[in-house]
Amino acid sequence: MAAAEEVKGFHTRELAVMGSFFFCEVCNVICEYGDAVWEEHQMESKFHKMKRMLLLRCAHCGNVVVDAYAEYSPERNQFWCRNCIGKVGFLIFRSEEQSDSISNA
Repeated sequence: MAAAEEVKGFHTRELAVMGSFFFCEVCNVICEYGDAVWEEHQMESKFHKMKRMLLLRCAHCGNVVVDAYAEYSPERNQFWCRNCIGKVGFLIFRSEEQSDSISNA
């Protein structure tokens, strides 16, 4: 029974991922996998640091944010943006989910 719940939880987390892209920290360029800029960075600019970024949907407010601006709660099995965590507080965010105690923003 625990295995079925774990699979369901994994599926829920995967639904929060809206997309991904790459960000070069040296030249501040955003590109997608297979893009011409990405190919150039892979071939000629290997010393540049390419960082993979994810676009995530906040489970509380529904906004799409970058993974650096979101946090995951294993207790809730959800990603929340920093704005929502700031509104309700970190301790409530990390506590077990209660049905109607937190209203969506």
